[in-house]
Amino acid sequence: GESTFKLKKQFKFVKHRKVFYVISAAVIIVGLGFGLIKGMNYGIDFTGGTMIQVDMGKKVESSKVEKVLKEHKIKGEVIYSGKNQKVIIRTVTALNNEKRNSLISSLKEKFNLSDNSILGQELFGPTVGKELQGNAIKAVLLAALGMLIYIRWRFKEWKFGSSALMGVLHDVLILLSFYAIFRIAVNNPFIAGVLTVVGYSINDTIVIFDRIRENNHQM
Repeated sequence: GESTFKLKKQFKFVKHRKVFYVISAAVIIVGLGFGLIKGMNYGIDFTGGTMIQVDMGKKVESSKVEKVLKEHKIKGEVIYSGKNQKVIIRTVTALNNEKRNSLISSLKEKFNLSDNSILGQELFGPTVGKELQGNAIKAVLLAALGMLIYIRWRFKEWKFGSSALMGVLHDVLILLSFYAIFRIAVNNPFIAGVLTVVGYSINDTIVIFDRIRENNHQM
């Protein structure tokens, strides 16, 4: 039988472009506003912090470990490794000896752990995060420059290249806006995400430009 749900196959983006301009502009302005006022939610990869690895001896719900962090007013995340018995606690601020010892004492008391249960402690400086930020910006700029040169060579007109860059910039700003509005942690996967969006965005753009170029020859 026929499907009861039929998806409209044609979306008149060009005809209703002003509506889509307004929607995009609104999302970006709100996102930039959140980013400037509240700041981005940078993860440990960018801020520096502390990592503590603990062998719980049994499976423990991460929410229970996170509750101990909240009791100590520590902002961080809990990651499981191994067979859900080893826990990695990552905090976005570098904890001094006193705070680390206080947190470890609470964990030992709450989960009946011994000294041997604390497998390791590491401190991360924010310099690594700054280097990552710098490299992420360089990667996006180099990708953009490469695309501009390639499109100028392929399509023989600068307006194609500038239009493609505006499209990429739009997609990256939308992504940044969502991260800012919903306070999603900005960390290593975020850089990979931005570069993936840049790649797919330019790929789609080149496919459309190819069709425009074909139509220009025929018309």
